This record gives sequence, structure tokens and C-alpha cells, in this order.
Amino acid sequence: MLIAALALALTNGLASAATLDRTDAEFLEQAARADRGEIEGCQLALKQSHRAEVKALAQQILTEHQQTAQELATLAASKGLKLPEEPTLTQATKLKALSLARREFDVKFVKSVGVDAYAEEERLYFKASTESRDAEVRAFAARTLPIVERRLDAAQKLLLALDKDV
Repeated sequence: MLIAALALALTNGLASAATLDRTDAEFLEQAARADRGEIEGCQLALKQSHRAEVKALAQQILTEHQQTAQELATLAASKGLKLPEEPTLTQATKLKALSLARREFDVKFVKSVGVDAYAEEERLYFKASTESRDAEVRAFAARTLPIVERRLDAAQKLLLALDKDV
């Protein structure tokens, strides 16, 4: 009986992976990489920033991304998809450059990990929320899009405030 249950679970997972549209799988992978890059960027900001408002934004983003990443991993697993656990090469390069920034760290962090990353993520989630073929993927994107938009708005406001201080 246990073997039959395991076989059924494995078959259902394979069927889910087989039926997941390539574009939907790519969205899940891109979203996972975005989460990874932003989590690492926020961890860096918590270590390197000297401004309370930047650390507060980083902590908020970090907490939300950890929650989103968990939900994303659960969704992907239910579809039989293994998500990447590292940021893209471009993100990793930007994070390395950011780690070397000293005096201008806060502005560069908010611009690259905040505004630029969220503008790109907003486009990614909007497209998935309207064009995904899988109902669960589309619902995840639609639920997460307002969070992404809120993060983008907060980052834009903080960037404006930081620019006034410079």
C-alpha cells in the first residue's frame, strides 16, 4: 500500500511537471532567481548600510522575499519543478560590485536591489498574472504582484529621500 501511494505521488508530480507550460516554468525559475538576488542584496545591506531607513527597507524586503520564496518553492514542488538556488550571473555581478561600494552603498543598494530590480520584477509578475496558462501559477503571480508594487514604491520613495541628502 505504501509503495502504491509513493508511486501515485511520483506519477502525479511527473504529470504536473509534464503539463507545466515552458513559459510558466521559466517564470517560476526567474522569480526564484529574483528572490535569491534580492535576499542576498538585503543581507548585504543589513551588514553594510549605516542608515536606519535603508536597513529597515532591507529587513522588510528580506522578510517578504523569504515568505515569497517559500510559497514559490512549494508551488514549484507541486509542479515537479526544482528551482535554482542562486541568483543570475548578472545579479551576482551586481551584488559583488555593491559589496565593494563604501560611501555610496546606500544609494546604490536602493537603486539596484530596490528600484531597478523591482521594476523588472513588476513586469515579470504582471506578465505571469495575465498570461500564465497554469491557474496556480497565475494566481501566485496575481497575489504577489501587489507586494512587488508596494516594494517598488517604497524603494522609489527612499531613493528620492537619499538623493536629497546627497
